[in-house]
Amino acid sequence: IVKVWDPHLRFLMEARAHESVVFHLATIGDTLYTCSNDGTIKAWDIDTLEHKKTLLQYDSEVWRFFAAQGRLYAGDVQGTVRVYENDELVRIYDLTEEVRDMAVSTQLLYTVRDRDLVITELLPGPKGRAVTRQTIEGSSPMCLVGDMICFVSRSARDILVHDNNKESSFRELGKIQVGYN
Repeated sequence: IVKVWDPHLRFLMEARAHESVVFHLATIGDTLYTCSNDGTIKAWDIDTLEHKKTLLQYDSEVWRFFAAQGRLYAGDVQGTVRVYENDELVRIYDLTEEVRDMAVSTQLLYTVRDRDLVITELLPGPKGRAVTRQTIEGSSPMCLVGDMICFVSRSARDILVHDNNKESSFRELGKIQVGYN
């Protein structure tokens, strides 16, 4: 179930988006996107929660979205990242490892699961070609913060901060240590 509140935390509406768990949400313009372990990606009117269309329906769990520059990136349990523009599939990247979290910065796709952050350069053209540029030990969650990429260490006790720059080989800028007991 997707529920909507206003800025004053007053309940506005809800919709049963999927038959099972909703894993992630994203918005582009007036559209809300949902994904689930039911193998679907659905588009909803953001103001009314009316179902617009189902973008994808297949037999694998869709775990994560990232929305950037009018594109919706959707990552699944099989390591496939699908790219949608105007609700139409335009590219598919096969990355081999499940996508627990994801971010995109220009032509760089960051994906992470439980052991490594993988930085992949998305090559131009219609075929969905890509090159792995770097693999760094780490885990989800992760996020882009300005010119940095932040993610959790494998032990889940530290937040790692790296340069978001291919020329610096994505060097480590620092580590935020969480209390050790």
